[in-house]
Amino acid sequence: MTLPASPTPDIETAVLDIIAKKAGVPGATLSRATELSSLTFASIDMLETIFEIEEIFDISVLYNANEAASGNLKTAGDVIDLIQTYVRQKTAPATH
Repeated sequence: MTLPASPTPDIETAVLDIIAKKAGVPGATLSRATELSSLTFASIDMLETIFEIEEIFDISVLYNANEAASGNLKTAGDVIDLIQTYVRQKTAPATH
């Protein structure tokens, strides 16, 4: 199993800032290990978070709230890793 590459600080910071804003908590209180379930974070907040991230990074994220709730996105780090993957795919050279 290949581990995702370390996220760039810009992506990590942006994602943590967006999550903090949507959860109504100071950004300094969040880390990659922060459990999303520990935040007052409704599924609509997660959807709005994904929309905002898509806009900032000009990506399109395949997001299913039911799958996220079932365990795919448990921590802020999971969200960061997901976004890092999409950004890498966007910037990867096309292969034929």
